[in-house]
Amino acid sequence: MKEKVLSSVKSGKYGARLPLVGAEGYVNQIGGWIDYLLAEEILFSHRTNDYTPDNFPEDLHAHDYFELTVCGGGEQMQYVADKRQLLIRPGTAVLSKPMAIHMFRACDAVRYDRYVLYFKSVPQIFADAALFDCLQKGDGICAFFGLAEERILSHLVKAEQALTEADSPYAATRALLHLCNVFLLLSESSPSDAEHIASATPEFVREIKEYIDGNFIHIRSVAELADIFFYSREHLTRSFHRYYNTPLYEYILRRKLVYCCSLLKDGMSVEQAAAEAGFHNHSSFVKAFRKIKGCTPSEYQAGCGPRKTE
Repeated sequence: MKEKVLSSVKSGKYGARLPLVGAEGYVNQIGGWIDYLLAEEILFSHRTNDYTPDNFPEDLHAHDYFELTVCGGGEQMQYVADKRQLLIRPGTAVLSKPMAIHMFRACDAVRYDRYVLYFKSVPQIFADAALFDCLQKGDGICAFFGLAEERILSHLVKAEQALTEADSPYAATRALLHLCNVFLLLSESSPSDAEHIASATPEFVREIKEYIDGNFIHIRSVAELADIFFYSREHLTRSFHRYYNTPLYEYILRRKLVYCCSLLKDGMSVEQAAAEAGFHNHSSFVKAFRKIKGCTPSEYQAGCGPRKTE
């Protein structure tokens, strides 16, 4: 996760760096929260923001690391991951797996309070990999843990409190111990949708997204979708953006790029991966890849490009 932090510093996303012992702390200039980098493998933060459907900055995106979000207080948030569109209650833990296209969205004006952990794999700091059994749970895209208890939130609060003690030489160690307990509790839980209710997103908007998810390789333009669903291109674009905070054409592009990245990671050549993902013009493909990923396809495959969050 050190790579993600360096990219955020370079882009100007982070402002001041906090003086910590055994960890790195960075102030997010946009949201105002603090991200803590622990052992260069876990990025941890507690974020509280007042959001409305109009100003909520999150959009449908994907990245090559796990994202564990534990909702604190506040009202319900909509979580979208592929065909999963659910309203998440406070106290729920949501695990988004690598390369899953997902987002949280404010359905109404809310104070969104959540703890977030980012990590690429089982951190070496934790010797017992069994604590991470929860990573294998769920449907391959995401996992929901309806935790009707306060223990997990208590450990997250204590982890944050430990990190605020900047002068303590054991702050990072104590924080990691509390986070270890978080994963232990999750590994002992079973993913469940029992406490979730269906999304209020209009059916035709969900159908458009599901069609894209299943056919993005073959879709060349928004006009094609307009013809298939018998709506104007403007109406489709406006409706999709309203409920997913993402331009319709950009979502199609991101679906193709996520698939392309998985092919590149499997060792497929850049040219073949682009063709398999539905790109028909090499120069426009490279341009789009660089814009969203922050590096060329070849750099991404080599693992040396300056990654961006998609």
